[in-house]
Amino acid sequence: MRMAKLLTKKHGLITNSLISAMFFRRYQRMLTVGIQQNSNPQASVTSRIAVGRSLKNASEYGTVSPTQNDMTKKPKVAEISHQNAAKVLANYDTILLDCDGVLWQTDHVTPIQGIPSVISMLRDQGKEVLFVTNNSMHARHEYLQKFQSHGFDAAQEDIFCVAYASALYLQKTVGFHGSVYVIGNEGMSHELDLARINHFGTGADPDPVYNSIRDLHEIHLLDNVEAVLVGYDKHFSLNKLFKACSYLTNHTCSYIATNSIEKSVLLASNRRQPLTGAIVDAVTSASKRTPTVLGKPHPLLFSCIRAARPHVNPARTLIIGDSVPSDMGLAKAAGIDSALVLTGASTLSTLGNFPGLEPEFFLQSLTSLIH
Repeated sequence: MRMAKLLTKKHGLITNSLISAMFFRRYQRMLTVGIQQNSNPQASVTSRIAVGRSLKNASEYGTVSPTQNDMTKKPKVAEISHQNAAKVLANYDTILLDCDGVLWQTDHVTPIQGIPSVISMLRDQGKEVLFVTNNSMHARHEYLQKFQSHGFDAAQEDIFCVAYASALYLQKTVGFHGSVYVIGNEGMSHELDLARINHFGTGADPDPVYNSIRDLHEIHLLDNVEAVLVGYDKHFSLNKLFKACSYLTNHTCSYIATNSIEKSVLLASNRRQPLTGAIVDAVTSASKRTPTVLGKPHPLLFSCIRAARPHVNPARTLIIGDSVPSDMGLAKAAGIDSALVLTGASTLSTLGNFPGLEPEFFLQSLTSLIH
């Protein structure tokens, strides 16, 4: 303002636009100096590397697609095809594959032709292929059977379903000697049995449906419950909700959920199936507790992978999935790269709905890696 007054004295009246432009330039210089003096130098270097890497991806790997159509430039997502697949894959040692919408259609049944050949190609190139899924309904041996029915095989140790991750987390991280109350299913129960974790609660609740407050007081609760584990449960009921909330009144009792992002799925125009997230929301709301969530997009699933496979290097790991909030969300949380496959839940047009979760790559199908 002092400069403006001096100019006014010497040269007469100056316009508001000139003053605005003058102060804007001065503000830009101050902001630049402030950033240079106060920011973390390493963070600045990392930011420049990240920008360079995005530009490298866009220019080097072929066709690109904008995440949003607006006036500002957005990060671009490079397409992987059979023509550049070898070059892209050379940057990674470990490939994490989502299952539903990637290995088969989202109806869980319809196969995607050519998937067995892709799995073979990745293994022939020396890639460590691991399978990750938020579906808590099945144990690892059930996924092995499903893989075989779709024409490819795997070792049980290559599968990181949330039922197994729950048992691994309870065994390696929580480490307790009591019991786990499970709102869940046979697949979860099987993985807990393999980990030799005491648990109860799966299947239909044995107590009669309560009709009064007195009935609630008469429901038997165990004293040694140290964790409540919630997953998909087709027998979920008010009795189970009451028991979970009651055990969680003890704040030393751990509250763990297999996954929470999938709330429901539309099966037909007038049929909607509630999923695990809806059950977790009910327990969370009624118990007034916040769960530790193991499934995608939370990073604990990747932590479980590294606990079982310490050699896995995040910088050389790529996850390929069909869900932006789930699979790309895990990638961002875990610090790994991601590729969106367009045979499932998300499309390129939906990327704009999830700012900050843009993948490095996209594929029309997992089979784009070979043809």
